Formats: sequence, structure tokens, C-alpha cells
Amino acid sequence: MEQSTEERLDFAGIVEQLKSLVESVGDQVHQQVTGLKNLFYKLQSEDQDRQKKAFLADGGKEEEFAYSNEYEPAFKELLAAYKEKRAKELQRREAERERSLMLKKKVIADLQQIVNNQDEVDKSFPKVRELQQAWRDAGEVAAHDYNELVRQYQSLMEQFYDFVRISNDLRDLDFKKNLEAKTALCEQAEALDQEPRMNVAMQKLQSLHEQWREIGPVARAEREPLWERFKAASTVINKKHAAFYQERKLEEKESLQQKSDLCDKIGQIDFSQAQSGKDWEELTESIMELQAAWKKTGYSAKKQAADLYERFRRSCDEFFAAKTEYYRKSKEELREVIAKKTKLVEQAEALKDSKAWKETTRQFIQLQAEWKTVSFVGRKKTENLANRFKAACDAFFAERDKAHNGPEKVARDKSYAELDKLKAEYNTLKSDIQTRENNIGFLSSSSKKANPLVEQMQKALDDSKAKLERLHQKIVEKEAALRKQDGEENQ
Repeated sequence: MEQSTEERLDFAGIVEQLKSLVESVGDQVHQQVTGLKNLFYKLQSEDQDRQKKAFLADGGKEEEFAYSNEYEPAFKELLAAYKEKRAKELQRREAERERSLMLKKKVIADLQQIVNNQDEVDKSFPKVRELQQAWRDAGEVAAHDYNELVRQYQSLMEQFYDFVRISNDLRDLDFKKNLEAKTALCEQAEALDQEPRMNVAMQKLQSLHEQWREIGPVARAEREPLWERFKAASTVINKKHAAFYQERKLEEKESLQQKSDLCDKIGQIDFSQAQSGKDWEELTESIMELQAAWKKTGYSAKKQAADLYERFRRSCDEFFAAKTEYYRKSKEELREVIAKKTKLVEQAEALKDSKAWKETTRQFIQLQAEWKTVSFVGRKKTENLANRFKAACDAFFAERDKAHNGPEKVARDKSYAELDKLKAEYNTLKSDIQTRENNIGFLSSSSKKANPLVEQMQKALDDSKAKLERLHQKIVEKEAALRKQDGEENQ
């Protein structure tokens, strides 16, 4: 269904249109003012929801939210002015209706007196004409009084015309005028078939029926055919009106079903498993699509539509509240992660120039292990810290590797090679000494006499043992020197 002009207005447009209507107080104007008021507060409710969601999404607390609308003061002032004028107008109308009621009751009483006095009825035609005009001039009465008054008036007028013994010329002339008036009403009723706005057509038809009741009777021969014509034209409009509202009911039913389906769809969205900003944004897109679909569902009966809207809105509110809480916690977690990583970066940067390679290496390995335990919360948020941490680690390990692979390493490797050579010579000599001792022992046990060969072998053995002792001392000194060198490098 197409949106009305009112529904396309914004706050400024509503205030401007209300300003143009406030000086008038007619029923048509009242309907327009009521429509503008409903639209204003509908837009204000939606605007308040948008402002509140944006406020909460930015980290604001719900109890601190305060809504303001710059157009509301002017709107309320204009509405109050209109209500005051409307109240005065209704009082004036009520007074006029009371006055009209008294006048019309007076007309009925005078007519009753004329009808009751049948001997003088034929002389009362001018008086009846005056009473007819007085009836028309009396104005409107309250709806609850109208039907009974008209019934009494018509009944007395028909009695008068049925029983009056006046000249045929005067009666026929009056019948003719009434016939012309009622024929015109028939034509107007038949023309209503071309009116596209059914509410306007029904209002006009009701007005025609009110006029019909107040016009006097026509000749007996014309009464039934004329009424049937008028009734037939009325039936056409009544059927179209009934069909229009039947179609509208079907549209409302369809709209309600669409709203109910949207409530089911939004209720089936499970946002409890959303774990990332991407998840929440995808869900938000789905929610926004459902909200856009809701706006296209069209008009529905107020009570049922209000219940469904409350259900739909409650689901939306629950989703956006959960989303706000997620981002609040994410911001809090991000602050904690940044604080932890900043501390690790500062520790790494403080250690990066240390020359105590062994201890500092252990500390850097520990910092790197701690870094891996800190939650990941998005590369963009902590990229700078990660770069700083990596730079500090790389700087230290580069300097350490450079130190270990420089001239000191060459000298140390040479010392270890010399130590290995000394140990090999020591082991060889020790083995040789063992063999000589075994040989000397064998020769000594096999001969009781002094043996120059044994003496010579013993002397060589003693020289070898002295040499072995000197090798042992060199090995001890070399190992001590290397231990000292490694200790200094690992400080």
C-alpha cells in the first residue's frame, strides 16, 4: 500500500503543517491534527531508539542516556493552542445543538397541534410551510437525538399531507418541489459510484440520507419508485464500501501474518554464539534487513499490530543490548591485552642491549612464551606493539649471534682444539706407560740378576711419567682458562 503524505513528513514538516492547521477546528482538520500527532510521536519513538542504540554502542551507560528533540517544544505549544480552540469550538457546537434541539421540538409540537386539529388542517398549509423552513433553519442536533426527531417529523408531515384537505394545485406544487429535490438526491447518490475514495463516498451518502429525511413527501404514486431508486444507488455504494473494507481486512490479515513471520524470523536468530566483530556485523545486517521488511508490511489493526511490534522490538532490543555488551567487553579486554603487551615490550626493550648472553637469552625466551599466552584481539590494535617486541628480540639475538660468531669464537675454538690435542697425547702416553710397566714387571720377575735393559726401560718409564704429569697440568690449566672464558661470556 502506498504511504500517505503525512507518513512521509519529518519533524520539521509536521510542525510546519500543524502550524497551518492550528487556526482551524473543523472535523476534517481534527483528523489531520490527530494524524500528525500520532506520526510525530511514532517518529520520536523511532528517533529515541536510534539515539539510544548509538549512545550505548559508543560505550555510554543506559541510565545516563537522555533523549532530546528540538522540535518537541514547538510541536507541544501548537498542539496545546489547537486543543484550546477545539475545546471552545466543541462547547459552541454543543450549545448550538441544544438550541437546535429545542427549536425542532417546538416545530414537532406545532405540527402535532395542526395534525390534531383536522378541521383547520386545510387552512394551515402556510403555517406548515413556515414550520418546514423553521425545521431546516434550526441546524444540527446531537446524533443520539437526531433519528427520533426525524422520525416524528416525517410521520407528522406525512399525516398532514395524507389528511389535509387543501387545494390540489398547492399540494401538487409542494409534491413537485419535493420530487425535484429527491430526484436530485438520487442523481447525486448515483454519481457517488465514480468517487474513488470510499470513505468520502460514504460520508457524502450519509449526508444525502439526512437531506432525504428532511425533505417533505412526494405524491403517493412517486414515493415507492423514487425511494427504490435512491435505495438502489445507496446499495451500490454500501456494497463497494463493504468490499473495500473486506479487501482492507484481507490486506490487514496478510500484513499481520507478515509481521508475525518477521517476529518468528528475528526470534530464531541465535546471537549467543557470536564470537567476533565479523559475526556481530553479519547478524546486524540480518536484523536491519528484517527491520526494513517490517516497514513495508503495511497497515494492521492497532491492537494486534501493537502486540506484534512490541514482540519484534523486544527482540531487536535484546540483540542490540547483547551487541553493545560484546563490544564493551571487547574494549575492556583490548585495554587489558594492550596493557600486558606494553609491559612485555618495555621489558624486552630494556633487555635488548644486555651483553649477559646466557641469562638474557633465558629472559627473552620467557618473555616470548608470555607473549604467546596473551589473547589475540585484532592485528590493527596491537600491530605496533608486536613490531616493537619483535624488534627488541631480533636486536638482542642478532648481537648475541654476532658475538658468538666473532674473533672470540675463533680463539675459543682454537683453545678447545688444543685441549683436545693435549688430552689425546695424555691418553696415548698413559697407555704407553701402562704397557711399559707391564713389560718391566715381566722382565723383573723372570730374572734374579740385575738387568741393564730393565734399568734402561725404568729410566724411560720415569721420564714418560714426568711428561704425563706435565701434560696433566697443562690440561688442568687449559680447562680452567676455558671455563673462565665461557663464564665471562655467559654473564
